[in-house]
Amino acid sequence: MAYSKDLRERVLSYVAEHRNKAAAARLFKVHEETVRAWVKAFERSGKARAEPPPGRPRKITAEHENSLKAQVESHSDDTLAQHCERWEQTTGVKVGIATMHTALKRAKLMRKKRPSKPLNAMS
Repeated sequence: MAYSKDLRERVLSYVAEHRNKAAAARLFKVHEETVRAWVKAFERSGKARAEPPPGRPRKITAEHENSLKAQVESHSDDTLAQHCERWEQTTGVKVGIATMHTALKRAKLMRKKRPSKPLNAMS
């Protein structure tokens, strides 16, 4: 769970004044281990801000969603590989098939993968 910077600052202030992490955890209704981690991070960096989330940043961000929608609408028959190539041509950012699939899924964009066929001769 992400806590507000204000809460983090109030907890750190309380701990600095009272030197009691367990009491701070009870008072502010956060886990004692969270308080310990915040104090340790504050002692290491001197700042009360949260650490950035682990991992590398997304190549296709939420800001790119409109461009991605436009690409899928105008080239609806393209495969994922073709969308990757087209994305690189238009944005200069090379992405893999898995990244494109994840971005389409996150944007709730459905692709028609193959033409529909009857299941059998009787259909």
